Amino acid sequence: MIPLTYILINLIQAVWHSYLIRKNRLILSGQKTIEYAIASILAGLVLKLIFRVELIPLILFCLLTRLAFFDAFLNVLRHKPILYEGEIKRSKSFVDWFEDQTGLPIMFLRVVYLAAFLIYLIIWMRQ
Repeated sequence: MIPLTYILINLIQAVWHSYLIRKNRLILSGQKTIEYAIASILAGLVLKLIFRVELIPLILFCLLTRLAFFDAFLNVLRHKPILYEGEIKRSKSFVDWFEDQTGLPIMFLRVVYLAAFLIYLIIWMRQ
């Protein structure tokens, strides 16, 4: 339930951002962070209160799902290649900055993010 919740949040935000991009609206990094944080905290509270889930899986799935799925969802919705990296008109997000600093190909990093998500999913399901 936790992974699906965060995948759905990322999909919904990607649909929203795809719409904003089609309307030529600039999406600031802080705006994305605040939107995702609010949605994730609310979802986490619901999951914690109703399903009595632990806090660590909520936090890890929130972060890993974002890294593994959001950009891919947004690119597909925008009819761009899945590894597309758009031009950033103002400041970069922390994740974009980090990816630039590593010097590693974006494809490699996306595979690492997805692998980390899947590995944690397997560990979490075995508990």
